Amino acid sequence: MPDIVNMIWYLPATALAFAVFHFLWRFGFRLCGVKRGKAKWLSIPAFAFLLVLLLLISSRPADVFKSAFGFPPPRDVRGLKTKRFLVGQSGGCYLRFKTDDKTFQRILDRGLSPAGTNQMNLLTTGANSQLAPNWWRPEDLGTNPQFYQVVFTNKNSYDWVRESLGYDPISHLVLFKRDDID
Repeated sequence: MPDIVNMIWYLPATALAFAVFHFLWRFGFRLCGVKRGKAKWLSIPAFAFLLVLLLLISSRPADVFKSAFGFPPPRDVRGLKTKRFLVGQSGGCYLRFKTDDKTFQRILDRGLSPAGTNQMNLLTTGANSQLAPNWWRPEDLGTNPQFYQVVFTNKNSYDWVRESLGYDPISHLVLFKRDDID
């Protein structure tokens, strides 16, 4: 279902972006003296290449980490796995990694507060829970995990953002989930 919603939202946006790109592409080639027909057909693969490149760069684990926490992953972050997603006008991300106490505290200092014990539902429910990757396993947090949460309104152009984090103090495993709702 999310794929259908994405198509409904992003096909018109992609078509509009391509029209603008195509116009600028042809104009640039016309200034260089390239014939109109060649410029027209070269614009399609060039636009596709740029679109794929943009998607790949924005989905790199280090970029997802930086987007989520506001700083690049330090050297102590190990086993970083990420998934960023968009559904219509909403989105979010999943992160899984191990880190030391200093980086963990830096992440908490962004505003995450203790959510109490036995709060596994913070990691397994939400607006986009069906998009969780197969490596997202909250049960890996062990027998005594700690849970943290923060809810923002009007953050980064989204109306509502919920960040949930589970942490195993023994293995230093961090599971982080963000839901962005517009």
